[in-house]
Amino acid sequence: MQKTGEYNSNNAFIYNGNTGNVNNNNKYNTNAVRPVSEFQGNVDPFASFYKSMRAAYRLCLKNKAHTANAIRFWLDEESELVALAREVFNCEYVPRQSIAFIVTKPCLREVVAADFRDRIVQHYIVMRLEALFEECGTLDDNMFSCRVGKGNLAAIQALQQQIFHQSKGYTTDCYVAKFDLQSFFMSIDKRRLYDELVALVAKHYEGWDKDTLLYLIRVVTLHNPQDNAVRKTPLCDWADLPRSKSLYNVDWFLGLAIGNLTSQSDANFYNAPAMRWMRSVGLAPVNYVDDFAFVVRDKASFLTAMPYIRNYFAAERGLTMHPRKFYLQHYSKGIKFLGAVIKYNRVYTNNQTVARCFGKIHYYNEACRHSSRRKARHVEKLATILNSYLGLMRHFDTFNIRKRIAAEVGTVWCDYIRFDDDITTATVVKHFRQREICKYNVRKQRRRDLFTLKNLLNDGNTAAN
Repeated sequence: MQKTGEYNSNNAFIYNGNTGNVNNNNKYNTNAVRPVSEFQGNVDPFASFYKSMRAAYRLCLKNKAHTANAIRFWLDEESELVALAREVFNCEYVPRQSIAFIVTKPCLREVVAADFRDRIVQHYIVMRLEALFEECGTLDDNMFSCRVGKGNLAAIQALQQQIFHQSKGYTTDCYVAKFDLQSFFMSIDKRRLYDELVALVAKHYEGWDKDTLLYLIRVVTLHNPQDNAVRKTPLCDWADLPRSKSLYNVDWFLGLAIGNLTSQSDANFYNAPAMRWMRSVGLAPVNYVDDFAFVVRDKASFLTAMPYIRNYFAAERGLTMHPRKFYLQHYSKGIKFLGAVIKYNRVYTNNQTVARCFGKIHYYNEACRHSSRRKARHVEKLATILNSYLGLMRHFDTFNIRKRIAAEVGTVWCDYIRFDDDITTATVVKHFRQREICKYNVRKQRRRDLFTLKNLLNDGNTAAN
């Protein structure tokens, strides 16, 4: 039996796109229609933006969750994040006060680090720019810093493969060269960087938040965090730092803060034109931030090209090659690169890394040698340090070094730490792990509570009798 009601499957609405009229007068029309959701203009663009900011916040928490500023932000997470998102969405965002301090290892360096809420904004920017760089092919394949699937180890392996290829399996001569850029981060021209970033985003970025991204790039890139930064180390520590390595001694339009997340991706982007130019003249350097390594068969031709490379960096990028950090030798002599020493058919960890590892072991050995309580308190910290170094060394030809590490640790910690067969992992003996100690203390306290409760019940029964 056919339905004759107002609303049934045989009675479709008809929409006239020219007049905007809607009717369902024809009770049994056979028009094909497409169902759509009713739109009343209730979609809030801020809601979508807030979701993006929350994603950036979660990513930021991965590495900074235990810092004081992160904990302070987390205590009132929802209102803080909404307020930050509103500021950015309304183009009212102003970076807060940064902190500045001096680090001495592995070398003397100034670090200016942003507040936690500003790092959330930086994550928001980097999440979009890094994806855009990869999508557009902006970065050369031989650029390894701060990129997914690349990194320090990948750069070392790439250079080793180039040596193998250019020497035809270590059968013919080739040469390895290396240089770095002097005061690289402090020499980056923020005006040039900003113009190039804006041009790339304007041309290739198609996200719904394009205007917001352009706004944030301007605010963050041209910001001078050193103007109101709080110095966490004494002023006298800056006396030993070369003037060219401090943001406090350069013009307002120069220098990126080493402690900011955006500085790392911006540094890659800033070097990308130089990498493309060197590709165009037949060179294929391996690049990691300001370090460049080459493998060439003709030593004389490379030396002839060096003045042109030096002039290109100076004229086109405003950068200077370090006059005392140029290296060119036969590949059999080896090359130090990113904490490794690449030699004929093998790769070692450099001596500075090994020395720092043994220095840490010596410190904990002397501090805890005569105290079992100190050993129990510091064993997990030492195991974490050892695993950090062993995790690096396992990728290189360092078995004898790892044996020395295990022997040195065993003189004091043999009852507390165990190594696996190939000495790539240090493990704390189970009953010395803090987690197990806490479990034991909880069980012990529970037994005490039960014993006390039984005594109280027995005393109560005795009194009742």
